[in-house]
This record gives sequence, C-alpha cells and structure tokens, in this order.
Amino acid sequence: MKLSPVSQAHGLAAPVNAVTAEPADARELIHDAVRARGDSFGGQCVPSAELAVDVRALYRDVDRD
Repeated sequence: MKLSPVSQAHGLAAPVNAVTAEPADARELIHDAVRARGDSFGGQCVPSAELAVDVRALYRDVDRD
C-alpha cells in the first residue's frame, strides 16, 4: 500500500520522504527525491543545507516546497 494515497484519503498532508539519511552525494539524494515526488510525497528530508537548494527546486516545480 502506498503511504501518500492513504494519507490523502484520510485528509492528512502529503508525507515527507526520509529514506536517504546519509546520501553519498547530491545525485543519490535527488534520485530518492524524484522517486518520492513521483509517489506523491510532499517533500524530502535533507541532511545538509548544501543539498537543500536542489531538492526545494524539485518540489517547487509541482507547487510544493
């Protein structure tokens, strides 16, 4: 079962993806964020400020930040 559709069906905000706790690089984090966005997650946990800019841009493209 997918977490996002269940959350939305119960009137909850889209969940935040927290799969990548310590990404090896920005590419790995963005890969996880793209997959999460495709699964209707509302955001991605980011372990460092340097990586946050790219992830914010990814979610801003779909009116989520």
